[in-house]
Amino acid sequence: MKLPDGWKYIKLSELFDEVSEKNHSDAEVLTIVQGVGTVPRKDSGRDIIYDKNSLSNYKYVQKDDFIIHLRSFEGGA
Repeated sequence: MKLPDGWKYIKLSELFDEVSEKNHSDAEVLTIVQGVGTVPRKDSGRDIIYDKNSLSNYKYVQKDDFIIHLRSFEGGA
């Protein structure tokens, strides 16, 4: 794809620092909902089955963090 004059391609790693803070199993679990964005999992209207023992491996998200979600077709960016 040709970019407009004066534009250039850059990697996201040039704009953002990746954060991988974990071990917050007491924090509220979030999920991505298409057309809505990031919401508390309990408010998503979905019955999501997951292993509660794996919560310590979830990444901790803070206010104003930018999330790139694997399900980007659901608005995860």
